[in-house]
Amino acid sequence: MFGNHREEITPDSTQEIENFNKMLNKKKLEKPTFVWFYGDFCGHCHSMYDDWKQLNDNSTIAKKVNLLKIESAQNSMLSKDQNVFGYPTLRLYKISGGFVEYDGNRDVEDMKKFVVKNTKQQKSAKKKRSKKKRKTQKKQK
Repeated sequence: MFGNHREEITPDSTQEIENFNKMLNKKKLEKPTFVWFYGDFCGHCHSMYDDWKQLNDNSTIAKKVNLLKIESAQNSMLSKDQNVFGYPTLRLYKISGGFVEYDGNRDVEDMKKFVVKNTKQQKSAKKKRSKKKRKTQKKQK
């Protein structure tokens, strides 16, 4: 359900919370996931819709992260579970667990920069872990 970078979660259920939390399990998350929690009632959310769509249609970004949008009124249990109470809320859920909260401008260029910056950091951390693992394996031989 969550593998496609063009996902939208509906309707609200405890199963959706379980699926979302399973997706965030670092063994299940194959690449970072940028999540937009939005409200249909939110004017800021409406004004950033075109920018999110452009980000979603960008093939470079799609290679780096999954993109997921969650309508919070229909998914209030999931939003509460994730401690989301204001909209829009954008978070980049990391492969290693946890997330980075986005607090930049709500335009496509700033969101792209945020994704690129934070995915580079994750790749370098992943490379360091991989090198450390290889060194450990060599020492054991």
